[in-house]
Amino acid sequence: TSVVHADSASPSGAVQADRRGNILLLDVREPEQYDTWRVQGAVSYPPSQMIHASNSLPQDVYYYRAPRDSHKMVVLYSHDGGRSAIDAGNLLVQKGVDNTYVVTGGLAQFAPRFPRLLEGDVPP
Repeated sequence: TSVVHADSASPSGAVQADRRGNILLLDVREPEQYDTWRVQGAVSYPPSQMIHASNSLPQDVYYYRAPRDSHKMVVLYSHDGGRSAIDAGNLLVQKGVDNTYVVTGGLAQFAPRFPRLLEGDVPP
């Protein structure tokens, strides 16, 4: 099983799930990038932290872990939806978090379309 890619052009399902408390949104960029700006409600989970979590995952991930067809989702995003997000998503799937999704195109494609869902010093 591999990670599923969520289309950044239509986040409505993820946003609706978040309002019900069924989504964990993980920002897999470096902490400095997260501190500057991010999607509202996202939790920082940089690749360096994930690599060191070889046997355990953050408590939040265990709470949201579920089968792929569950109402719960773990959604990851990076700057561009590239290797860091895909690798992090595949690591979670390998650890049994089958309901893991990666935002295709990352923040680079998401931000211009949905600026109201961002917080911090968002670049123009």
